[in-house]
Amino acid sequence: MPAPLSYRIREFFGRLGERIAGVGHALTSPFERLFHWLGHGLIHGSEGFERAEGGLFALGRIITWPVRIVGRLVAGMGRLLAPEWLRDAWHRLVQGLLRGVGKTVDVLNLDGLIRWVVWLSQPLWRPVAAVVGFFYAWFATRPYRQMLWGLPALILLLPVLAAVGWRLFRGPESIAKAYQAAVKEALEAEDFEAMALWERKLDQLEVDTQRSEYLTALKLTEDEDETKRRSGRERMERLAPLDEPGYPAAHFWLLQSYLSRQSDLPKEQRLNLAEKHLSQLASLGIRGPQVQLARAIWLAESERPEEAVELLEPLATSSPDAAVQLMLLDAQLGRRDAARRDATRVRDLVGDAQRRGANLSAQDYQTLAAACQLLGDMAGMEQALRDWLVADPDRQVARNALGELSLMQLQRVIAQRRVDVPRLAQLLADAARCGAPPQAIDAALAAVTRRSDGAQVRAALVDAALKLENVPANVQLALGTSAATVGDFQAAEQLLRRATAAAPDEGSAWNNLAWVLAAEGDDAQLAEARDAAVRAVELSPESASFRETRGQVLVKLEQWEAAIADLEYALNGLPDSKPTHAALAKAYAAVGETDLAAAHAALAE
Repeated sequence: MPAPLSYRIREFFGRLGERIAGVGHALTSPFERLFHWLGHGLIHGSEGFERAEGGLFALGRIITWPVRIVGRLVAGMGRLLAPEWLRDAWHRLVQGLLRGVGKTVDVLNLDGLIRWVVWLSQPLWRPVAAVVGFFYAWFATRPYRQMLWGLPALILLLPVLAAVGWRLFRGPESIAKAYQAAVKEALEAEDFEAMALWERKLDQLEVDTQRSEYLTALKLTEDEDETKRRSGRERMERLAPLDEPGYPAAHFWLLQSYLSRQSDLPKEQRLNLAEKHLSQLASLGIRGPQVQLARAIWLAESERPEEAVELLEPLATSSPDAAVQLMLLDAQLGRRDAARRDATRVRDLVGDAQRRGANLSAQDYQTLAAACQLLGDMAGMEQALRDWLVADPDRQVARNALGELSLMQLQRVIAQRRVDVPRLAQLLADAARCGAPPQAIDAALAAVTRRSDGAQVRAALVDAALKLENVPANVQLALGTSAATVGDFQAAEQLLRRATAAAPDEGSAWNNLAWVLAAEGDDAQLAEARDAAVRAVELSPESASFRETRGQVLVKLEQWEAAIADLEYALNGLPDSKPTHAALAKAYAAVGETDLAAAHAALAE
C-alpha cells in the first residue's frame, strides 16, 4: 500500500532541504563578504550610506519579488472583487476544498497528477522554497552554542538592518523633507544654484516637487526685483502649461493674474489666456467656489454679464467677493432692486467680519462704501471711506470720495434747524483734507453766515475747530479770518498761527495774521505783525493786498518812508481803497508832504 500523500510531501521537502543545505555554507560566505563591504561603505560618508542603503533595498526587493508579486496580486484581486465577508467565506471554502482534495487524492491515488501540477507551478513556489530552504539550511548547519559567537556580528549588522527598515518606511520622505527645507533656505538666501541642486536631488528621489516649485515661484513673484519676479512667473508658466493640465495652484495663480489685470497684454489676449487656464482647471476636476468666481469674472469681462450673474447667484450668500461682483453686475444691468438686495448682503457680510474681529483690507472697505452708497446709507459710507483711508492713506480715490461726501453732508448739516457744530467742524476739516477746493469751503461758511443765527454758529464753529487736531490749514485760515472780521482777535490769532504752522508757504495766512496782530495794537505784537507781513510779501511780492497790509503795519510803527512805498504800490491794485488812502494821508503828513496828505485824505472820505 502506498504511503499517505502528506507523508510523501514532507519527505519530498526534507530531501529538498538536505540538497540545499549542501550548498548553504558556500552561499553564506559571499553574503558575509557583501555585508562587510556594505558596512565599510557606511563608515565613509553619507553618499556611501545612500549607496549601501540603496543596494540593500534593491537586494531585498530582488529576493522577495515573487512573494510580493503573488501577494499583491492575490490581495489586490481580492480587495477589488470581493468585500471582506465574502473573502472570509472564500477562505473557509478553499480550506475545506483543500482538505477534500487531499482525502480524494489519498483515496484515488492521484500522485502523478499532483506531481505534474506541482511541476507546472514551479515559477510560483520555487523562488519561495529556495529562500526558505536557504535559511533553513543555514540555521540547520550551525550549532546553536557556536552561533552565540555571531552575536557581535549581529549587533554590528543591526544598524544596517535599521537603515534598511528606515529606508523602506521613512527614508524617502525624511530625505525629501530635508531637501525641501534646503530648497527653502537657498531661496531665502537667494542662492539659486544651490536651490537648483536640491531640486534635482528631489527629482532623483522621484518625489513630487511641484508644491515646492510652486512655493519657490510664488516667493520670487513677490520680490521687489523685476528680474526675480519675471523668473517666478516663468516658473509658474512651466508648472501650469496652456496645452495640458499642470499644477492646479499655478493655474489658479496665473488665472488670477490675468483677471486682475496685472499683465500688460491686450484685453482680448489676456481673457483668452484666462479661458485656457479655466479649461485646464476644469479638466483637473477643480470646480470650487474660487474657481467659479474667477469664471464669473471672466464672463463679465467677456461681455456676458447675464451668464456671470447666473453663476454668481449661488455663491453670493457666503462669499463677499461674489456678492460684490453680483452687486456691480446687477447695477450695470439696471436691476435696481436686485442691486440693493446685493448691497444689503455685502454690507451684512462685511459687518459680520468686522464683528468677528477680522482684519479687513482696503478693498473690503471700498466694497462696503459702494454698498452703502447704493443703499443711501451716507453715515455707513462715510465710516467706510474713513476706514479705507486708514488702511490705505495714499489712495486718492477714497480721499476724493470722502471729500465729495463731506461737502454733501455739510449742506445737510447747515440746512438743519439746529446745527450740530462739532459735526460741522469735522466735516469742514474732512472736506478740506480730502482736497475740496477753497471756494467750496468759503461757500459753506457763507451759507452758515446767511443763517439767522449765523454769528452764533460761526463763533461756536471757531471754538469747535480749536478743539480739533490736524485741521487743514485752509479751514483754519478761513475760520481765523472769519473770527477777525467779527472782532474775535484772540480766536483769530490762535487759528491763524496754527494755519501758518501747518502751511508755512501760504501767504494769505501770514498776511491775515499780520493784520490781526496789528489790529490788537501792542508794540510787541506790532513788531511780530511786521515780520508776518514781510513773510507774506516775500511769498507773493506782487500782491497789492499784501503790500497794503505791510504798509498799514509800518504806519503804526511810524516807519513812514517804507510805509509810503508799500501803500503807493498797493494803490496800483486797490485804487479805491479808502483805508489805504487814509494811511497814505497820515504818512505824508508825518514827512511834511501836506499837499499829498490833503489829497489822500480827501479820497479817504
